[in-house]
Amino acid sequence: MNRLDLEVKRMGKSVYIAEKPSVAKEFAKALKITGRGNDGFIENENGIVTWCVGHLVTMSYPEKYDPALKRWSMETLPFLPEKWKYEVIENVKKQLSLRRKQYEYYRDHLLNPASLPNAEIKTVLDVADIYSGLTYKPDNISNNGTLVLRSSNIRNNKLSFEDNVFVCMDIPKRAIVKKDDILICVRNGSRKLIGKCAMITKEADGMAFGAFMAIVRSPYNPYILHFINSS
Repeated sequence: MNRLDLEVKRMGKSVYIAEKPSVAKEFAKALKITGRGNDGFIENENGIVTWCVGHLVTMSYPEKYDPALKRWSMETLPFLPEKWKYEVIENVKKQLSLRRKQYEYYRDHLLNPASLPNAEIKTVLDVADIYSGLTYKPDNISNNGTLVLRSSNIRNNKLSFEDNVFVCMDIPKRAIVKKDDILICVRNGSRKLIGKCAMITKEADGMAFGAFMAIVRSPYNPYILHFINSS
């Protein structure tokens, strides 16, 4: 088993977050997660069940913005700050701290190559095929035909169909997307757009993609997409 196989398997462990401990225990029972109970979560090889304690964070009161707002007055209403403030509820600080430590543990140990020193190292090119996009001319653009996915069709790491271009032309097989491909912007006049990516959905299966884009096709695409979007 190489490192990528192992990490995909380990990253496949699901985390279930319940509102409160009593609900979490019922989740664990139903999901057959009967591992040792830890301080704030239950874990075994199949998954993790953790919980909040009702609300962990609340909106700050007006006096946190300006002490003068502690006393209510019709003259200061409505109160609409440009940026809302939030704070941890005092009696649940421990639970939030535990969730943060838990996140840091999985980030540092499951995603850290040093945690798997004897594993085989693989690059994306070792486990995926990458295809370049379609080059077309203005004369090929039509009001109907095949939709060509471009960087503007990716918003917030998901496909968007608000700004579309259709072409009528012969399209090579390599420039047609399949469900679960990763569409990624690899060239653009704006550097901030390079790296934008999204998973191809069933709705987009069979569409084309433009020359400034590329497709990553691999059985490990859920992991690869997570890796591309991580910091």
